[in-house]
Amino acid sequence: MKARKIIACWLAVALCGAGPAWAASVELLCPPSLRPVISELAPAFEAASGHKLSVRWEVMPTMKRQIDAGAVFDVAILTPDLMDDAVKQGRLDGATRAVIAKTGAGLAVRKGARKPDISTVEAFQRTLLGAQSIGYTADGAAGNAFLAMLDRLGVATELKPRLKPLAGGAAVTPVARGEVEMTVTTIPGILEEPGSELVGPLPDALQSWVVYTAAVNAGAKEPAAGRALIAFLLTPAAKAVIRAKGVEPAP
Repeated sequence: MKARKIIACWLAVALCGAGPAWAASVELLCPPSLRPVISELAPAFEAASGHKLSVRWEVMPTMKRQIDAGAVFDVAILTPDLMDDAVKQGRLDGATRAVIAKTGAGLAVRKGARKPDISTVEAFQRTLLGAQSIGYTADGAAGNAFLAMLDRLGVATELKPRLKPLAGGAAVTPVARGEVEMTVTTIPGILEEPGSELVGPLPDALQSWVVYTAAVNAGAKEPAAGRALIAFLLTPAAKAVIRAKGVEPAP
C-alpha cells in the first residue's frame, strides 16, 4: 500500500511537471464521500503543483446553500444538477466544468458480522425487511436516492420505523460501533471505515450513481490554481488512486 502511494505521487508529479513559479492556497469544497480520494491525492497535488490545498467537507445540499450565499472558495465538487444551477446563477465558471468521477451505493455491516444476500433485487429487499435497523445519509445525494428506492420497492412505510438518518460523512461509523445493523451509503465511505465491511454494491437494477463534477468559482481568488487542481484530478495517476478507493474515475 505504501509503495503504491509513493508511485502514485511520483507519477502525478511527472505528469503535472515541475509546477508554477508561484504558490497559491486553493480552497476546495468537497463532499465527505470523496474524503478517501482527496485525502490521499492532496499531498501529490501539492508536490506536483507547489500549491497548498485546503478542503472543506460538506454534504452537497449544504455546500450548494453556501455557494448560493456567496461562500469564499476556489473549486467546488457537486452533482450535475446542483452544478447546472450554480453555473446558471453565475456562481461557478461553466468553462472549467469537468466530470471527475462517479460512485455507486453499497451495503455495509459491522466487521465480522454475517454478510446477507443482496445479489438480486428480491434478495436485497428481503435483507432490508429482515433488518432491525438501517442507516443512511440523511442529507445528501446517496440518502435521497436510497429513500426514493424504498418508495419504488413499495417498502418505505414498513421500513420507516427502522430507518436511522445519519450525518453525512459519518453514516458508517454507527455500524462499526454496533449501533446500527447495516447502512446503505456510497462505497468509498464503507471502505474507509476499518470497523465495517462492504457486503457488496446494490443490484444493478437498484443502483443509483452519484456523479461528481468540479468547477472553479466564478469569483475565485486563485482561478489558475483551481484549474490546475481540476486538471490534476483528471491525470492517469490520479485516476489510479480514485479507482483504488472504490470510485469510478472519469473516462
